[in-house]
Amino acid sequence: MNFNTASAHAQKAYEHVKDNNIDEAIESINKAINLDGYNEKYITGFMPVPARPDIKTGLADLLFAKNDILRQKEQTGEKIPESEMQVLQRQLSQVNNNIMKLEKKAENNLSLSSNIASFCFRTGQTDKGLEYLKNSISLFPFEPSLWHSKIDIHYQLMRKHFNDEDYENAMEYIEPALGVIDEAKETNKKNMNPFIFNADTIELLEKMQFINDYIDNLDELMAINEIVHYTIPYMDVNLDTIPDQWRISDTTLLNAVADKEGIKIKATGRTYIYTQYHPKFKQGKEYRIEVKLKEPVDYLKYYISGIKGATSFNQEENIYLSEFLVKNEPNENGNQLRIYVESDCTIENILVKEIK
Repeated sequence: MNFNTASAHAQKAYEHVKDNNIDEAIESINKAINLDGYNEKYITGFMPVPARPDIKTGLADLLFAKNDILRQKEQTGEKIPESEMQVLQRQLSQVNNNIMKLEKKAENNLSLSSNIASFCFRTGQTDKGLEYLKNSISLFPFEPSLWHSKIDIHYQLMRKHFNDEDYENAMEYIEPALGVIDEAKETNKKNMNPFIFNADTIELLEKMQFINDYIDNLDELMAINEIVHYTIPYMDVNLDTIPDQWRISDTTLLNAVADKEGIKIKATGRTYIYTQYHPKFKQGKEYRIEVKLKEPVDYLKYYISGIKGATSFNQEENIYLSEFLVKNEPNENGNQLRIYVESDCTIENILVKEIK
């Protein structure tokens, strides 16, 4: 009966959240914990809707939500009573103690390990959070979302230092983040159905690779938020030899291999490679596409579905440049980019960014 009553209180907390009654939700989840203290999800991350894993009403989640609400009120000039802030701090301290008591149970518990990692990151315990995230990955190594979390936390730490113009410390987080590519690749060697990173993960890696490549060029770095595509030519997490960001249109005419030197292309006729995760453009904006080859070639064109027909580049030795205006409404899921070739070459990089 206690367990059933606790579950009812936990569901009631969710109902309060939907009505934006955070204080009542906190009270309900505390009742659930008092009746069923062995259910760690009530403390670290109760998910009332299985189909919506992004919705959590564990005590820690509710306290973070309460903290965000109070911060927003302060930013709008509202005076928050000191007593209310003290109560919240005591609650956070108590939930931290409760979570630390659960640590031994997390070793073989994926959900608990992931939730503790999330809590540690939210409370500034980064090193401990990374240890729990590492444990989560060891328990479920073929889950792309866990790899995304590992990359994302490094990205967030990097971005903080980058925005503070502390580039030296920002670089300390880029190397381990990019190193996740090789870690995931090594993991996939034991996977009968190798995974690849999702589009959100790729976006983070692109930005960090760009910063890594242009760290000595501050003018270029300032355009980091304008980048819509940046090729990482060596990334082949699923071990099919093809760069993860690109696909091949005709394997009888072209072979593309991911390599540290660039995308190594062997072509016996005119064909193209195309983006697996299509760049997202904005109507009315202008963009520049830049393709850098190891050696110049006689033929190289690009095409963007619904935006730009097959178009030649302006060549500057081994760098090929073109600018275009997005006149039509772009696809909300992105527009396919193709690079046409007809001879062997090594593509060192492909960059697409908004210019105005």
